[in-house]
Amino acid sequence: MLKKLPVLSISLAILLTGCGTTIETTMTKKWEKERIFDSEEDKSFSQMYMTDDGSAVTVISPGGVQAVNVEGETIAEEKRADFYTTFLNENTGLDRLTDKVTYIYIPHRHALLEFNYASFSESVSYIDLENKNVKWMADDLKWSLERYQAFARSLSKGLNFGGQLATGAAAEVMLPERFVGNLTRIIPELDAFIFKTLDGLKLISLKDGSVIWTNNKFDGGLVEIIYDKPSNSLVAVNRDDDAFAVKGLQFNKQLMRIDASTGQTIWENSYDGNIREKLDGVGVWADRRTDIRLKDGNIMINFLNVEVYDFETGEKHWQTTTGNDKLLDMVAPEMQVMNLFAFPEIEDGKLYCVTHENTSLGGVDVVIEAYDYDSGNLLWKTDKITRNDPVNDMVVEGDHLIASTTASEGIIAFDLSTGEEVWQYTGFGKHGIQFKMEKANGTVIAAGFGNIVSLNTDNGEPIYKLSTSDIGLGDLNDMDKKGNALLVSGSKGFGSFDLSDGSEKASIPTPSGGIMNIHESQGLVLIQPKPNYGDAKYPVDDAYHLVDLQNEMLLGTLGNGNRRGVQVSPDFSHLYVLTNGKIMMYSAN
Repeated sequence: MLKKLPVLSISLAILLTGCGTTIETTMTKKWEKERIFDSEEDKSFSQMYMTDDGSAVTVISPGGVQAVNVEGETIAEEKRADFYTTFLNENTGLDRLTDKVTYIYIPHRHALLEFNYASFSESVSYIDLENKNVKWMADDLKWSLERYQAFARSLSKGLNFGGQLATGAAAEVMLPERFVGNLTRIIPELDAFIFKTLDGLKLISLKDGSVIWTNNKFDGGLVEIIYDKPSNSLVAVNRDDDAFAVKGLQFNKQLMRIDASTGQTIWENSYDGNIREKLDGVGVWADRRTDIRLKDGNIMINFLNVEVYDFETGEKHWQTTTGNDKLLDMVAPEMQVMNLFAFPEIEDGKLYCVTHENTSLGGVDVVIEAYDYDSGNLLWKTDKITRNDPVNDMVVEGDHLIASTTASEGIIAFDLSTGEEVWQYTGFGKHGIQFKMEKANGTVIAAGFGNIVSLNTDNGEPIYKLSTSDIGLGDLNDMDKKGNALLVSGSKGFGSFDLSDGSEKASIPTPSGGIMNIHESQGLVLIQPKPNYGDAKYPVDDAYHLVDLQNEMLLGTLGNGNRRGVQVSPDFSHLYVLTNGKIMMYSAN
C-alpha cells in the first residue's frame, strides 16, 4: 500500500492542444490495457479517477466503468446499465452528445455520486469503485431542473424571445454539468454531503443515502459551504441557481449558519453584493473562485467589495463601497480588472484590500485600503498605485505591507501604521510581477517574466538577482521555496538556488517547463504542463518531468502526445495515462 501524501492529483477529461514540438518519453511504460468501452461517445466523454493511495484508477464513460489496479489488472468492468442508469438520447428536439448523467468524485471514499436525470424521475446513486457495486440509490430526491425547461420556454414566448432561442438557452442552462456542482458539497468530516434539493437543503449520509436532516429555509444553489468543526455548524451562502431562488422576481441573497447535527437555522442574514468568481492575483493557470472565509470569529465575503459578518450572531459588522457598486456589477463584471486583484490579507486584527476609485470609461485607479477587521474603521488608504493594472499580490513582513503589480511600478512597500510608501523597486519591466512573492528571513523574493530578485524588506535594496535565460533555464514558468532553497522551473530547465545569496545548488536541463509540485519527504519535484493565459485546464497532452532534488538529476519524462487524462500517484512513483483506446502506466527510471 502506498503512503498517502497531501499532493496535487490531476484529473482531466478534455483533450487540449499539444505544444507543437515532439518531446520524447523516457519514463518506462509498465503496462497498457485496452479500453473496454471505446465507442466514439466513450472517447469523447470520459473521466479518470484515482484512489487516494494511487493503487488503482477508474475510467467512467457513457458505455460503462473500467477499473485497473497498479499491477495492470482489471478489477472492475461494468456496463453503465448495470449501475441503474437510464439513457435518453433526445432533448428539446435535438440529439444530445451526452447522457443525462454527471458525477461527483468522493476522494476519501474512492466512490462516485451519480446524478441521473434521464427522465422526470431523477435519482442519485453511490457507486463504490473499490467493491464494484452500487451501494445505494435514492430516487425520492427532487433536484433536477429539467422539468423547468418547459416553464422557461413558455415564459420566453410571453417575453417575445423566440421559441428556438429560448429552447436552446434553457437546454444549455439546465445541463447537469452546469448546475449539479452548485447544488452539492462533500463534507468529509461528517461523512455526508450537502444537497440543495427542490424541497430544501439536505444533509445526506454517504454511508446509506439516508437524509439526516432538511433545512427548508435555504433558497437557491450553493456558492459556498464552510464546516466549522469546533462549533459543529455550517456557514452556507446561496446563489441564484434554481427555480425556487426567486421570491417575487427578486433573488433572496442568503448568508446562513446551520447546526450540523439538527439542520436548524442558528441565524440568517442577507449579503449585499453580487457573487464574483475571481482570480487571487497572479497565477493565470489557477481557477477563478469565490473568496468567502471564516477567520478570527468573523465571516468575510470578498466579491466586488468586502463584507464582514459576526460568526456567532450573523450581525453585519461592516462593508466597503466604491460608490459605483451597482453599475460595476451590471456592466461586464467578468471582464473587469477588479477580478484580478489580490485577495485581502488579514493579519493582526487588520484587513488590507485592493480596491479602486475614479471609475470612468478609461478605467479605474487602483489603491490599497486598511481596515480594522472587527469594527470596519478605515485606518488608511494609499495614493493611486496604478491605472488599470492590478495589484496582484500582497504580503505582510515586519512593519511593511509589500504589494506587487503587473505594471512598471513593480513592488511597493507601505508602512503598516500609516499606509505611506516606504520604498519601491521597479526592475521588472513593463509587465511587472508575474508570480506569487515568497518571504524568507526578512526578505521578499519576486519574479517577472525572466528575472528573479531578492529584496531587503526594510529598505527595498536588492540582495541578489537571477536571470533565468542567462543561467540557461529559459523563460520562467514557476517559482517556489523548499527549506533554504529557491526552486525554479523554466522552459529549458530546472534550478535550485540558495535562498540567502542566490548561489546555484543545482541546474538540470528539461525538455520543457511547467508548474512544480514538490514532494517534501522524498525530495522530488513533479513538473507538469503550464496552461496558456486564461486557461485553467492543465493541457494533459503536454510533457511531465520528474526531478530528484537530492541526486540532482532528471528521473524521467512523460513526453507529449494525444492523451485524454493523466493521474499522478501521491508519491510520484507512477503516472496513469488515458488515451482514446488505452489505459497505461508509466514509472520514472
